[in-house]
Amino acid sequence: MTGAADDNPTGNSVNLRAFDGGTFDDEKIHRVKLVANGATVKLFIDEVFGAEVPFPFATGLTVGFGASTDENGNGVVAVFDNAKIKGGSVPTHGGP
Repeated sequence: MTGAADDNPTGNSVNLRAFDGGTFDDEKIHRVKLVANGATVKLFIDEVFGAEVPFPFATGLTVGFGASTDENGNGVVAVFDNAKIKGGSVPTHGGP
């Protein structure tokens, strides 16, 4: 969420077509990578590019996960392990 008028923090979700299909909904372990450069952020899953969006921020960043399903009865499960943050500085406090 960047705070822009078209940020869409609630309501309908955004579908990334690059991640549609059996490769990413196979209930296997996948690697998510975010690359932020102070102007944009790029999203990759298993090194497949999904999207690049404006993200003019370089300090005070937090990372979270959001997902939605296409119909009732479907679900989303996420488990995070082996997080690695490169660049920037060491955080001075933990958690929100």
